[in-house]
Amino acid sequence: MRGYTKLLILVVVFAVLLVAVLMVQRSTTSQTRQVRLAQTAPMFPGLKEENIFRFEVNTLQNDSLLFRKQAGVWEVAMGKDVMSEIMQRSEEQRIEPSAEEGETPQDGEAAPEEEAATSAAQGEPEVQPAEPEAPTPPPNPRNDPAPAADPFRTFYTADPDMVQKMIDAIVDLPQGQLVTTDTTKQASLGVLSAIVGIEVAVYDQQMNELARVIIGNQGPGFVSTYVRKPDSDETYQVPANLPITFGTKIINMRDRTLFRISPETFSSLSVENLKDSQGFNLLRSEGIWTGADLAGNVLQLDPAKVDNLLSTLGSLSASSFIDPNVPPQQPPNLPDWDPNDPYGFRSFTGIVEFTTADNVTHTINFGKLQGTTYSTAIDGRLNDVIRISGTTVDSILIDPADLAPGEESTETAATPTGEGLQPGDTIDLGEAPGGN
Repeated sequence: MRGYTKLLILVVVFAVLLVAVLMVQRSTTSQTRQVRLAQTAPMFPGLKEENIFRFEVNTLQNDSLLFRKQAGVWEVAMGKDVMSEIMQRSEEQRIEPSAEEGETPQDGEAAPEEEAATSAAQGEPEVQPAEPEAPTPPPNPRNDPAPAADPFRTFYTADPDMVQKMIDAIVDLPQGQLVTTDTTKQASLGVLSAIVGIEVAVYDQQMNELARVIIGNQGPGFVSTYVRKPDSDETYQVPANLPITFGTKIINMRDRTLFRISPETFSSLSVENLKDSQGFNLLRSEGIWTGADLAGNVLQLDPAKVDNLLSTLGSLSASSFIDPNVPPQQPPNLPDWDPNDPYGFRSFTGIVEFTTADNVTHTINFGKLQGTTYSTAIDGRLNDVIRISGTTVDSILIDPADLAPGEESTETAATPTGEGLQPGDTIDLGEAPGGN
């Protein structure tokens, strides 16, 4: 009987211990689940993509960028000059406040009111204080009051895929794991400010700030990043490589597709190959293309070949863009390179001009072939140098004979306006863009 009692006591003790262990384990599991939920919760829970119309990427490490949505299309320009802004703030803090406000007179000095009363008693005319002049704001080329008022910036169409990655990264940014609240570690983690990190600010259409975060260094394994809200001492580690997404230059953010024009919207086209002294003019009338070479000789046209040329122009893409902040340097294997004309814009290789159905005209100037690409300027913007594949340019600056129909398509070839016109006849379709 005594042994049975001991066994019962042991069973009860074991049961109590088991229940205690299960309760502790359940509590730990619940706490772990809560921590994980907190870490995966969005850092900006109310932020929605459809409310974002503008965001800034400010940094001293790469280009500071400004993005805006205009008519549903994202554009990009150079953003804040971070160092200039820092210097301006330092200068403002250095200026001492005026001694006229809140200053008490020293012993033996009369207060301004007493001086005025004494002057009046002595018969001196009272001097009225001058009206304070409204301060004139200093010229600020970085001033950016609203999305539609950016007169000092050059905006380019932004790469929609890269913009989407940036927006998704901020909208879906998780709270992450708390690393430290020690402010002395912010510089080493790269979350001190835009000087050592990347500060991203997001705005709505009315320029109300929706979110702001400082992106710091990469975390362990380069698959995480340290981040901090500017108004908080808490630094978090989030599972994303944000410096790769946001640490880039403007030439990498530009949309490489230069035109999005369908072939049926072209109404005229002029192509001049200045290197080979040949070219042609094309004109669409009632859906039919007619053409002549630079001497005015009528061309027989293959509609499929014309359509192929228009497709190439309508979807023209850049291989790369020239950074305007980097001085041009002589490319290798180009001994005739001219430092005064580094892109060959003083004597173009070719000129293309076309007009669309909405009466908009575009001009493309091809400069020198450097390596495998041509330096190119569009619509007279010679400071915005674009590099386009030599293969693409060669498919545009073609011989007029390349538009002629082959033997199998002679019967379907487009016929110039007027009956009885034959190859060798002349027709005036206007001057070529080169002025020949």
